[in-house]
This record gives sequence, C-alpha cells and structure tokens, in this order.
Amino acid sequence: MLVALAVLGDEPVSLEEVKAHLRVVHSSDDALIAAQIRSAREVVEANTGLSMVEAEYLWATSQDGPNLRFPIWPVSSVEAISATDPSGQPVTVTEYTLDADLGRVGVSRDVAWRVTSVRFTTGAVSPPESLKSAIKFRVQAEYEADTDSAEQLRAAANQLEWANRVNIGI
Repeated sequence: MLVALAVLGDEPVSLEEVKAHLRVVHSSDDALIAAQIRSAREVVEANTGLSMVEAEYLWATSQDGPNLRFPIWPVSSVEAISATDPSGQPVTVTEYTLDADLGRVGVSRDVAWRVTSVRFTTGAVSPPESLKSAIKFRVQAEYEADTDSAEQLRAAANQLEWANRVNIGI
C-alpha cells in the first residue's frame, strides 16, 4: 500500500485550467474542484506509476528480493527502509543503493529478512498533455457528468493513461 505523507509541489493542472475545461466562471466550487484535481491526479499516478508532483510517501510492502521496484517514479531519495529478520524482529536497513533512473532500490542480502516499509520522496515528471487531459476528464466525470457520460469520460482517461504507464507488472 502506498500512502502520500506530504505533497511538496503544485498540481500539474491548475484550478484555472480545469475551470476553463468545465466552463465554470464562478468561484463557489473552487474548493470542491481543487479536491477533485488532487483526487484525479492520484488516480492517474496510480494508473501510470508516474509522479506528477514532488511528494513524500510511505510504501508498506512485503518484498524479500534484493531489488525493490517502487510503485511510483521518479524517486529522488529514500529516507528509511524497515524490515523484519527471520525471527520477526524489526530491522532498520542502513545499507542500500538507489537507482533513481530505474525506480529501484537495492538492499543487502547478507541476512534473510523481509522489507516491510520504505519512506521515500518522489520528484515530478512534466506530464504530457494527454495526462493533463486525463486529469481534466476525471474531474469532469466527478463534477458534472451523468452516470453514462461519467463512465465514458473515465474510459477516455484510462486510454490516455494506459499509453503512459511505467509500472507495468507492479
């Protein structure tokens, strides 16, 4: 499970851009639309594996391979890695290598243990227009669409996201 602890950057699509897409000219729904932008960005990130804002995450996992592939990329730093030893006792991993380009962290295999969590920070990719459109479609589906139109908008967003996936198999 991946949990965002803190978002450290601006959303890739601004409130003004989304309001223009929705043709909203009033400000009474600004807080609602801003929350829907965040939610839509989170869905797009989960579907593609691309981080579109700099953020700090806690990733709860149970992997025991020497190379762990992060569920979101790019990773700019690793703050902490926790594991359990064969007896189930908690261990803090202090020796690891980060391959930020591949979104992987390599951990020592001197002893048999299982990684339980990783706290890390992502950078932000500059999203292509297709992913910005996917965010707008997802907001539109939540903000104004009827059930059938909302499904069509989500399907369109899914197609745009699919072409930009980097976490295939994760």
